[in-house]
Amino acid sequence: MPAAKRHVELFIASTSMSRKEKMRLANEYDLEVLLEHTERFSMPAAKRHVELFIGQTYIDKLEKLKLADKYDLEVLLDHALKLYNERGDYRVMKGHINLFSDKTKNITWRNFWNSPIDSCYPPRNKSRKMPDPPPNSPIDIRAHVLYDAYQSISTEKSYKNYEKLCEAMGKEAISIEEYESLYNQYHEEDERDLPMPDIRGCILSDVINGKTAEKSIDDLCDAFKNHNIDKEDHDYWYNRFDSGHLFTRVTFSDFPEDVFAEIVEKCDINFNLRKVSCGLRAIVDQLAPPWSDIEVTCGDTGINVTVDDARIANDSNWNVLESLLRDPKLRLKNFEFHTDFDYYDVYQSTDSVIRLLSSLDHKIQVKNCSILSEEAEDLIRILRCLKPGTLERMQIMDGLNFADFYEIVEMDQWKQAKHLNLRFYGDFPPMEHFLHFSTIIYFGMITMRDIVNLGDVILSVSKWTNFEHIQIENQSRLDKEDVTRVLHLQPTASPEVYTIPNSNLFLQFLIFSYSSQYTLKIYKK
Repeated sequence: MPAAKRHVELFIASTSMSRKEKMRLANEYDLEVLLEHTERFSMPAAKRHVELFIGQTYIDKLEKLKLADKYDLEVLLDHALKLYNERGDYRVMKGHINLFSDKTKNITWRNFWNSPIDSCYPPRNKSRKMPDPPPNSPIDIRAHVLYDAYQSISTEKSYKNYEKLCEAMGKEAISIEEYESLYNQYHEEDERDLPMPDIRGCILSDVINGKTAEKSIDDLCDAFKNHNIDKEDHDYWYNRFDSGHLFTRVTFSDFPEDVFAEIVEKCDINFNLRKVSCGLRAIVDQLAPPWSDIEVTCGDTGINVTVDDARIANDSNWNVLESLLRDPKLRLKNFEFHTDFDYYDVYQSTDSVIRLLSSLDHKIQVKNCSILSEEAEDLIRILRCLKPGTLERMQIMDGLNFADFYEIVEMDQWKQAKHLNLRFYGDFPPMEHFLHFSTIIYFGMITMRDIVNLGDVILSVSKWTNFEHIQIENQSRLDKEDVTRVLHLQPTASPEVYTIPNSNLFLQFLIFSYSSQYTLKIYKK
């Protein structure tokens, strides 16, 4: 079972308690978010139990009606309308009735016209307060009594069934005298006037007494004929109890951390799991955010922020980026910052983003960064905001000159990175600044003078213990024969692959269909 479904299941398991405790739990949970859980993960049985739980709380009847209408909860709708005992009760609906669906409107109006007109006569049984079950009861005793009474089970035998339930759940049973008092009072009640019963105790009793699932659902439907008993819901709990599992109360602190991690992983940015409860919020806040990729683009539409391929902000609300980046637990795989230089306002947008990055009280932990910025100063300011050591791949998309280059190579972000994509303006830079990289893709000019000096470079490269390859995409035409002659390359069986003497390196000439320019790739096998 996925962790998110497990989360809803554990909430359901925590609802076997007194009315007072149920009201406390209703205050702690956002019940509508729980209903969203059940719909999001297609959990009709769980949705049924959240519906039953809402019906048993003291939540305002209008709120119950709204939830029933929004999530198409027929049982809750029927229950909520029964709380409107006379026409005077419908005054609170003024201003709300037009928001309901046509189906709910029709049922509500029908219920209104069938309600008593004279409010001086209280509805049947309203003057007699129904007895509350004992606190901390492991089951809904009222439902248990009514179910046993329907089956013509005596008080003594019903109490023995109740004792079996308490024993199975490891709970202390009330005295037989107290049980008989409740039994007699509940037995006189009209089932139509009662809130929706929690029938899980009845199902567990059927399992303990060896009743088949088919007989159990038939008896429950007959016993509670004024409440819709869902067969799928019943079968879920019957099979669960028959397998030896109970609905023991579990708190959020009992969840293992990996369960929460999986819950968060399956939720997108707009699914606010933290709203479910204070307990869940506290534990979720301890986990690293699940997002892996952030892309920030400054262009004609201002600032746009994309997280995991989903655009979440634009120029009007881009500050959502701040809430993401200020979380010190954020661990990114990719961070991209690109600017479109064709627009004047891009400079102001770029500065706003960089000032945000610089204001963080921690450096961003990211493995791969890609930066396209016309101003080298902006590039350097962004690199300073990334954590050295964590940063493995640097992709510098716009050209650097020598002055900028020598400032960057002194940064820890450069020295501790492993992979480099670099676009450079000017002559080929000194190779000594590249020897710690495993892979290099270089865009820039390389002249014949650089080719002549390449012998020394190759010797340096051959001493690279972590070297994998270097690819030089030249901006001017390379003469293949000159390169072969200068480096004393030796041919191999592949026409474009050569060996470099006195080394374990190979050189490959690559040519692309869209250009006649050669690209050099030196690699080690």
